[in-house]
Amino acid sequence: WNGVEGMMKNTPALIINLVGIIVYSIILFRVSWVVFLILLGMSLINIICTVLSNKFYVNISTGMTEPYVAHNSVVNSVVNEAYSKDMRVYKYKPLFIKMTDVLMKKMSKSRLKQTAVLGMPSFSDSLFTILRDSIAYIILIIGVYNGKFTVVDFTFYLSVILGISVW
Repeated sequence: WNGVEGMMKNTPALIINLVGIIVYSIILFRVSWVVFLILLGMSLINIICTVLSNKFYVNISTGMTEPYVAHNSVVNSVVNEAYSKDMRVYKYKPLFIKMTDVLMKKMSKSRLKQTAVLGMPSFSDSLFTILRDSIAYIILIIGVYNGKFTVVDFTFYLSVILGISVW
């Protein structure tokens, strides 16, 4: 589904998710506004990391395709019968092997860069989820210990935090 059809297909899920996150946020704000602010701040930082990652990827993507194009050209010339005679006669085999090795190293470097850049939002999201949930659990445990929450409230709020984590 592309274009308007895709937007229409995904709109109900977006609305349900937005309403759900608003309800969960209100409940979480009732428990502790500190956890709510942490959740909001970490979400904003994660959005910024995603945007920066995508912008950086667009900037480096043109430089990353060059080794792939060059490698394909070398491989295609090696398998071409017209060039294979020249390779045998003029002994270009070591040159082609060296070129292929150099291009493979460039390709692996660009792949490493690509993986690092595209993995940054996922890494930050995982890290923030662990931090956010740990802080929320500590606040809940302290609240039960100090008598601010009952065990029933603790269980309810724990499920709210788990719901937000799954979101």
